[in-house]
Amino acid sequence: MGQRILLGAGILYSLVALFGAYKVGFSLPTTPLEVWIFISGAAAVWLAVKENVWNWPIGLLNVGLWIFLFWEQKLFANAGLQLIYIVSGLIGWLWWVQKRDGEPELTISNAPRSLFFVLCLAILLLSYPTMLGLISIGGAATYWDGLTTLLSLAGQYFLMKKYRENWYFWIVADLIYIGLFISQSLYLSAQLYFILLVMCIFGVRDWSKPSDLPKELTA
Repeated sequence: MGQRILLGAGILYSLVALFGAYKVGFSLPTTPLEVWIFISGAAAVWLAVKENVWNWPIGLLNVGLWIFLFWEQKLFANAGLQLIYIVSGLIGWLWWVQKRDGEPELTISNAPRSLFFVLCLAILLLSYPTMLGLISIGGAATYWDGLTTLLSLAGQYFLMKKYRENWYFWIVADLIYIGLFISQSLYLSAQLYFILLVMCIFGVRDWSKPSDLPKELTA
């Protein structure tokens, strides 16, 4: 019931935002580009929560739109991240649909514990040098731009492999993105990431059923 309410509210909100962005009867302080990012991004995450393969093509559309917005805002790490998303999105799409002889279909599973903690450590260690690199090219909000990029890379890889823990990386990234977009006056994008945050929480629940949830990450 909660997901249906969220879906209905998201559709209604998207329609209002579209009318406001195109100034049909009224106007809103946003752009059509930001609204289409909102719609395609929400749709892609919703489909990922539902383990629907269509999250990949819609996600690729969303990525293309984000490139323009991030470049305009001088969030260069996140602009570059979208290029990586294009490649990883195509690979993830292939992994989700590919069926090889003698191999089981890709299913939801836990990430190896060692991989999970190595990625967490790598994110912490690389965040500062990433910030220095972004400062050197005149980026904005350099530390948070770099940190969200690293978190998103980890989340994307785990999603490609259908590891349950992908949602944890996205949740942390979404929390930071909300503040980052507010600081850049991208209020609709901040609202989008609040909705994505809620969807990720549903993702944790839907991908971790009590009947198959182990006590700890696999070794």
